Amino acid sequence: MHKSPPKHKQAEIWFIRGLTARDQGNLQEAANAYRKTLQLNPNHLKATYNLAILNHDLGELDQARSGYLKAIELKPTLAEAYKNLADLYFNQKNTTAAVSSYKQALIVNPQYAEAWHNLGLLQRQLDQLDNAFTAYCKAIELRPDYTSALHGLTALSKQIGKTAETTIFLTDIALTDPTNISIRLCLSEIFLNDNQITKALTKLQEIKTLDPQNSEALNLSGLIHLQMGDVENALSSFTAAHKINPQSAKIHSNLLYTLLMNPESGIETYKQALDNWWKLQSNTITGFPTYKHNRPSKSEQPLRLAFISADFCRHSISYFLLLLIKNLATDRFKIYCYSDTGKTDDYTLEIKKHIAKWHSIYGLEHRTVADLINHDQIDILVELSGHTSNNRLPAVAMQPAPLQFSWLGYPASSGITSGT
Repeated sequence: MHKSPPKHKQAEIWFIRGLTARDQGNLQEAANAYRKTLQLNPNHLKATYNLAILNHDLGELDQARSGYLKAIELKPTLAEAYKNLADLYFNQKNTTAAVSSYKQALIVNPQYAEAWHNLGLLQRQLDQLDNAFTAYCKAIELRPDYTSALHGLTALSKQIGKTAETTIFLTDIALTDPTNISIRLCLSEIFLNDNQITKALTKLQEIKTLDPQNSEALNLSGLIHLQMGDVENALSSFTAAHKINPQSAKIHSNLLYTLLMNPESGIETYKQALDNWWKLQSNTITGFPTYKHNRPSKSEQPLRLAFISADFCRHSISYFLLLLIKNLATDRFKIYCYSDTGKTDDYTLEIKKHIAKWHSIYGLEHRTVADLINHDQIDILVELSGHTSNNRLPAVAMQPAPLQFSWLGYPASSGITSGT
C-alpha cells in the first residue's frame, strides 16, 4: 500500500515547486505553491518570506505586510524582511513606520547598503537633510559603486551646501579605488555645477582612460561644451552618448535641446529624434500600474494646480511665473510646486509664500516623483522645463495627473502624445 510522505517532506516538495514557478516567471503559480507549503508547515520561514515578496510584487500589500511580520517573528535577525517592510510602508506614505523598520534592519545588519540608501531617500523627503546626507555616505562607504546613492549624495550636497565636504569624501574613496568610474562621474558633475571646468575635464579624462565609450562621461562632456558655447562639439558628444546608451532619457533630452539650438540640424531631424524619445518613454512605462485620478469632477474644493520645474529660483522662468502664482493664489486654486533645484534664493522664498505645498524632488527617481504627484491628487499639472536640463518629462509621461500641460520653458513640443 502506497504511503504518503510526511507533511514536512510534502511541504518541501511544494516549496521547490514554488521556486521553480517563480524562476519561470509564473508568479501566481509560485504564490499558490508557497501557500500550499504553509498549509503543510505554517512555520516554513523561506515560504513565508518568499510569499510576502510575491504578494508585494503582485500589489497584495496587506498580505505582504503580514508575511513580512510573520517572517520577522520566525527569524528576528532577518534584515531583508525589515527592509522590504520599510519599503512597503514608504510607498504607502507611512513614513514613521518606514523609518522605524529601516533602522531596525540596520540594527540587525549595519552593513546593509540598500537599507542605508533607502533610509536616506526617505529622510530627504522628510526634510531631515543632514540625516539623509549621513545615510547616503554610509551606503557609499559600504558600496562605492552604488550609483543611486552617489546621485542622491551629489544632488543633496548641492542642496544643503556640502559640496566641498562631499568632494573630499568622494576623492578619498577614488584614491583607494582607481577604477571606480561612478565616483569620478559624480566628482566631474560636482565640479561642473561649481563652474570648475578644468577639474571637471580632468575627471572626464580619467574616465576616458578607463572607458572611452562611457555614455555618462560623453554626456557630461556635452554639457561642458554647451556651457562654453560650443554647440557643434556638444552635439557631437550627445550624439555619441545617445548612440551608446539610447535608453537614457536624460541624454536624449540633451540631444534634443542641442538639436533645437543648432540651425543646421533641420526640423525633420529634430522631429525624428522627438518621435524616438516618445517611443522610449512609451516602452519604459509599459507594464507600470496606471494611475487613478479619484478627485470628484465637480468638487467644491479648490482646484489643485501644480507646477514642476528645476528653475524655482533667480531664473527667467520664475521672473514670469511669480506674478502668475500671486494672482492664482485665490480660493479657486490650491497651488503646489515640485522643485528640482538645489538652489534657494529670494525668488524661491517668495514663490513659497504664495503656494499651499512645496516639494523638493531634487535627485528623486522619476517614478517616485510621479507617485508623489498622484498621491497629492493634483488636478492640473504644468511642466515648465521641456527638454532643458533636469527636466521631469519621464515622470509627466506616466500621467500622474488627469490634465497636464508643458509650458513656458521650452520653445518646442515635449513629444508626449498620450494622455490629456
